[in-house]
Amino acid sequence: MGAAARAEAIASHAHRAAQSPQGRHVIAEHSSHYIPVTEPDVVVREIAKIIPSTENAGYVLVNGIAALPK
Repeated sequence: MGAAARAEAIASHAHRAAQSPQGRHVIAEHSSHYIPVTEPDVVVREIAKIIPSTENAGYVLVNGIAALPK
């Protein structure tokens, strides 16, 4: 993706996130399109921020996957 198209996409995503009272626009610095595959830790971290029960349940990241400790 060219620089201009990327800037336009980022602006569009930020605008979409701003439409929700709790919306957040997070940039995965080391990914392009398949963020859940290339940076699953970013996805897990952001989900954990909006679902308080995951923080309280003691989930940990194991190879980028949320798991309960043994």
